[in-house]
Amino acid sequence: QAIARKFGYSHEHLSRLLNAQLGQNWTSYVGGLRARRAKRIIEEFPNRTVLEIALDCGFDSANTFYRAYKKEFDCPPKRNRKNIKF
Repeated sequence: QAIARKFGYSHEHLSRLLNAQLGQNWTSYVGGLRARRAKRIIEEFPNRTVLEIALDCGFDSANTFYRAYKKEFDCPPKRNRKNIKF
């Protein structure tokens, strides 16, 4: 809503514009951005937990993170190592 106000649009109008340009709604778009960032951090910092990274990337819960990650990468978040920390 803050972005819509900044540009002088209603939330609904901005949502329609974004959907037309991005092919997805705002929530899905942001979730994908956050999931891609989380994936990079998971690969770069193997000692951090997945939940810690999810929260740092702006997800408000593990469930929200797992759904967005699976939607973005078509698989659950896994680390490229044997000991997966959650």
